[in-house]
Amino acid sequence: MAVAVVTGGSGGIGHACVERLAHDGFDVVSVDRVPPARPQPGTHVTADLLDVERAVEAIREACPRIDVLVNGAGVVESRPFGDVGQDDWERVVGVNARAPFFLLQGLAERMPPGSAVIGIASIEAITVLAMSGATSAVYASTKAALRSLTETLAVELGPRGIRVNAVAPGLIRTPMTARAQVDERDAWITSHTPLGRWGEPADIADVVGFLASPASRFMTGTTLVVDGGISLGQIRGS
Repeated sequence: MAVAVVTGGSGGIGHACVERLAHDGFDVVSVDRVPPARPQPGTHVTADLLDVERAVEAIREACPRIDVLVNGAGVVESRPFGDVGQDDWERVVGVNARAPFFLLQGLAERMPPGSAVIGIASIEAITVLAMSGATSAVYASTKAALRSLTETLAVELGPRGIRVNAVAPGLIRTPMTARAQVDERDAWITSHTPLGRWGEPADIADVVGFLASPASRFMTGTTLVVDGGISLGQIRGS
């Protein structure tokens, strides 16, 4: 059976990806620093991606072969730029940018031709939601780094038959976005989204399932925007 590894598997989008990939027939290994709060299929590996070297060792022990690697773990720091300290910066960069790089470096040798790497980026890697009140300089910069890594590694790993793509979610209802799911921010987001609603974790997981499948076999180096149209800057009519 093909094996899929999902980092951040206990979180909102990560949990949905675990369920979707298991539904698609993968033997799924969820990786997170905390066990899932809800039952989920597959195996859980407890690892803190700030210690990425140890995380690689734990995944290698659990997975002799990896067919899909979903870099879904992410943290956000939404305080104003001037209030972000070095420790905050190191934490966000460590999970969002450093970990995907060194995870793939340590696990690529276990990925056969035809494998897929899928990063969970963000529309903040592409645009700035200037009026949403949810911007974050350090978070956005790490997601831009992940998008760039997707493109460069697609070129480097392509000759080995490994595809590297990413998904750029918009505003998705998860615990990470809870602070934005209130009052005027919620109203701003729904009114500026052409499809008129927040995204759900399954909206992202379904696209991850596509990128993990043979249906995307000739795609690499691509970041698919899945945001209900909010990055278009349109205001939905009443």
